[in-house]
Amino acid sequence: MKINHLVSLCFLLVAGITSGQVPSDTAFTFQGQLHDNGVLASGSYDLEFTAYDAKTGGNQIGSKNTLSDTSVINGIFTVTLDFGVLLTHTTWLEIAIRTAGVTENYTQLSPRIQVTPAPLSNHATLADNIPWSGISQVPVDFADNVDNDTTYAAGTGLLLSGTTLFADTSYLQRRVSGTCIVGSAIRAISSTGQVTCGNFISSGLKTISLDASAFRSTASDDITIYRPSILGGGGLFFRTVKSSEGGVLVAPVALPSGATIKTINLYYILENSARTDIILDFVSFDSIIYDYRTIDSIQSAGPTGGRPAVLSLNLNYVISPQTESYFIRIRPTIGWEGEYNRILMATIQYNY
Repeated sequence: MKINHLVSLCFLLVAGITSGQVPSDTAFTFQGQLHDNGVLASGSYDLEFTAYDAKTGGNQIGSKNTLSDTSVINGIFTVTLDFGVLLTHTTWLEIAIRTAGVTENYTQLSPRIQVTPAPLSNHATLADNIPWSGISQVPVDFADNVDNDTTYAAGTGLLLSGTTLFADTSYLQRRVSGTCIVGSAIRAISSTGQVTCGNFISSGLKTISLDASAFRSTASDDITIYRPSILGGGGLFFRTVKSSEGGVLVAPVALPSGATIKTINLYYILENSARTDIILDFVSFDSIIYDYRTIDSIQSAGPTGGRPAVLSLNLNYVISPQTESYFIRIRPTIGWEGEYNRILMATIQYNY
C-alpha cells in the first residue's frame, strides 16, 4: 500500500465532537485528506497523531493519540484529538497511518503539520477559571487584588450613600412650578418648570363641593366675616357693618374647559331678624374692565328662621377656554347690617 502525504484541511473547535462525547478543555477537531496510491482513499484506517514542539526532532507534547478503524470517505476524514495539554502555535503534528485490521507497521507521513491558531481559542473557555495569581502584567493599582481606591461623587440631582447613588427628588421636582385646574391633569413639563394641562377623558354628571371657607369678601369695609371658632357652629358667619349693597362674598370656580355647569346649589341660613334676601350669582371676571359679568342669578324667598335652606341656580353653561375666571357670588337685596347670617357650603354639578 502506497500512501501519499496527508494534507490538513482545517482545525475546528470542540463543538465538532459527535453527540454523546464529553469534550475536555484541551480537545479539538482535526480534518484531513488522504490519498492511497494517488487516488482519494475510501475505507477504514488506523491513525496515530503525536505532537512535538519543533518541525523536526524536538520534544513530544502530551500523549500520543491512536485512532483505530477511522472512516475515510472520498479522501476526507474527521477526528477528535486531545493531547491533554493546550497546544500553541509552536506545535507540530506527526501523523502515521495504516490500513485498519492489519498488523503491518504504520507509515509515517512527512513533513509534520504545524498547528494553526484555531485550537488556541480553547484558551477562552478557561478564562473564568484562571486565578488572580495566574494573571501576569497586572496594573499596579490592582496588584493587591483589592478594589479600595475607587471614589464616588454625586452629580446634580443625585445623592450618595456609601457606594450607592440615588435620585434627589427634592431637586428633580423643585423645578415644577405650574399647576392645573381641578378636573385636568399635567400632560407635559417644560425645561422651565411650566406645565401643559390636558382634560381627563370622562363623562357623566359630576359634583364638586366648595367649603364655606372658600368665600371671601370683596369689600372689607362693608362686610365682616366671622369664623365658626368665634361664634360656634358650622359654616361661615357674616354681617355688614353698614347698610349697603357693597358687601358681597365670592368663591372661585375651577372647572376644565368644555365642562357644562348644570346646577349650583348654595346652602345657607338667614336668621329670623334678617331684613333681606340672598341673591346667588354665577359670574365671570373680565380682566380688561376689571369687573364681574353676571351670567345668571336667582334670589331667595326671605329668612329661613334660623334653619338651613338651599338656593339652586339651574344652568346649562359651557366653560370656555381658560381666558376668563369664574366665581359664585352672594349678595343681599339690601344691606345686611347687624345680621349674623351663615354660609354652610356650595356644590356645583357639571358634565364633562
